[in-house]
Amino acid sequence: MYLFFSSVLSALMVAFIVGMIKGSLKTLRIYGRGKSAVGLCIVLAAYLFVQISQPAQEYESPYATLKETTKTYEDGKEAFDAGQYDLADELLSQVPSSDPNYYDAKEMINQIQDIYLNNHLQNARAKLQQKDFDGAREELNHALEIDKYSKQAQELIVQLEEQENLARKHSIQMGIAQALERAKEKLSSDNFAGARADAQRAAKLNPQSEEVKQLENEIDVKEKNYKKRKSEQEMKRYKTESKTYSYVYLMQNMDSLKGKKVKLTGRLTSIGNTHSEMFALMNLMGEEGKLTSNLVQIEYPMEYQFEKNDTVIVWGELQGKRIYKEGSEEVPVIKGKYLEKGL
Repeated sequence: MYLFFSSVLSALMVAFIVGMIKGSLKTLRIYGRGKSAVGLCIVLAAYLFVQISQPAQEYESPYATLKETTKTYEDGKEAFDAGQYDLADELLSQVPSSDPNYYDAKEMINQIQDIYLNNHLQNARAKLQQKDFDGAREELNHALEIDKYSKQAQELIVQLEEQENLARKHSIQMGIAQALERAKEKLSSDNFAGARADAQRAAKLNPQSEEVKQLENEIDVKEKNYKKRKSEQEMKRYKTESKTYSYVYLMQNMDSLKGKKVKLTGRLTSIGNTHSEMFALMNLMGEEGKLTSNLVQIEYPMEYQFEKNDTVIVWGELQGKRIYKEGSEEVPVIKGKYLEKGL
């Protein structure tokens, strides 16, 4: 109906404009106006005709729009009643403020948000009970996205942080206990390196732990005693394996005795040193402890401190023969390992 009246009105307007143009042309002829005025009138008439002849825009009834939004609201409400909250939220959010159901739609949207919020809070509580701290934090983040001022969410965050701290402390304590237990087991079998490594792991977890410090001290003491004991055992074994030979026998059997462990006693006649060891000439003691003129050269660690004319017992390895100074005869050379000051 609207299009019909619009078409009739357009036709009447065209007829009116044509009449006006004809009258204008007659007037222009009477007064002798030029052809340019006639052309101008024709252009004006054409322009008006084009404007009037354009199709009228389709009329959109407000009643049709209201009907559509009402349908959207009803579909959203139906989804809400059925518990399909995602669909309900999507549909109800499309209801415009001009719709009579707008405030009801907003109320249902708020209820949906409350339902989502409560679901996230319940899930967070359940995950806290299960010690699933990452899962609980994720649920609480979702809850705060819905309502950043949620008191319940904030209280649960405090609980989460407290439980995380307790769990972290418990984990540290368990880690220390396990590391100390392993360290003690290794210490009992004289595995000092392994025991110290486990003690250091425990110390990293809690540098202030007195129990860890005590164990580290215990490891140091036991390792020191162990090394001392092993050293004493080694020295005893070495001395037992060392044999005493006469000077003549040494000189005659030097090739076969080279590298053998020997025990010699004598008096130091001269002492010298290099950057890494000491060396000395020593007159050997003969039978019944009498000093002889037989010389041997000994080399020994710098930890031993002797003076000239000291009587010394040497346990060491025969190295061979050597001329100790120009023009002298060859003398046996002993690499001393253990030395003691004699009487």
